[in-house]
Amino acid sequence: MKFLAMILVALVISSAIAQVAETDDAYLCITDMTSGFAYTNGRWKEVSFDGGDKYLVRKRKESDMHESGPWVYLDFGESVAKSRCNNPPDKYGLLLCTTGIMEFFRMNVKSLRFELYSAGSYVAFPGSEMIVSAVGHQGSYIDIGKCSPL
Repeated sequence: MKFLAMILVALVISSAIAQVAETDDAYLCITDMTSGFAYTNGRWKEVSFDGGDKYLVRKRKESDMHESGPWVYLDFGESVAKSRCNNPPDKYGLLLCTTGIMEFFRMNVKSLRFELYSAGSYVAFPGSEMIVSAVGHQGSYIDIGKCSPL
C-alpha cells in the first residue's frame, strides 16, 4: 500500500513539473512604462508614452519561417514574429532578442521582467524626424514591464 501511495505521489509531482515546463514555453509581457527621446520641431526632447503594449515571447515554431533562433517575440495577437532570440535563456534566466540593428528585447524568465529598447537613433540619425521604431515610437526609448507564463 505504501508503495502504491509513493507511485501516486510521484505521478502527481511529475504531472505538476510537466505542466510548469509547458507554461514556460510562452510568456505574455505587458509594458508598464515607456520613456525616451524624440526629435521634434528641430530639437530632441524627453518623451513618455502610455504603457499597455503587449508582447508574446515563445519558443520558435516551425511556422516561424523567417526566424531561425530557438525563441521569438511578437506583438500579442499577431502571427508573424518581430524578432528572433539567438539563444535560449541562459543559466541566469536572461533571454536576448534583436529586432534589426537598433531594437532589443530582453527578458528574465526567472524575475519575469522585460526591457524593450531602441538605441542609436540619436547617434545614427541626428536631426531626423523620420525615425519610427518597430513599435511605433519615434527616437530612442525604453519599455519596461512584467511577463506572465502562459
